Amino acid sequence: MLAKWLTSTLTKHVNFLESIDMMVGKGKPEITWISKFQVTDHQSITFSNVLIHFTTSIKALGVVIQGDLCWHKQSEESIRKGTRLLSSFKYLRKYLTESQFLKAVSAHFYGAVFYCCSVWFEITKWRYKEKFDSLYFRLLRSACSDYS
Repeated sequence: MLAKWLTSTLTKHVNFLESIDMMVGKGKPEITWISKFQVTDHQSITFSNVLIHFTTSIKALGVVIQGDLCWHKQSEESIRKGTRLLSSFKYLRKYLTESQFLKAVSAHFYGAVFYCCSVWFEITKWRYKEKFDSLYFRLLRSACSDYS
């Protein structure tokens, strides 16, 4: 039942997109089921001779969107990026003035770690917010060269 509905819906969408001369990428298609209920009866469907797999999350424009609309994976990925950048900024701090350092942090660190945060940050679990705070304060200690 679900497979028929999905195939019908996909056919309509692909036909519409092609009718307005848009290109439809069929290289690595995935379907993310967005619902509090997970789909268990199908792991994949076939559409236009292409096997399409169901996934629990998808990355779109650098943001990890989970099917249950939780933001654990996005938070973890942002914290991981921030931790990597923090070590780079600690190294760079000795070569930059405070003003240069703050400009570099504003341009690179905040952009990478808090990208699209207006969507996901407010509903992030408290434990992730504590990790973001810790990361932020470690960065401030780097800016002030206060590592104690």
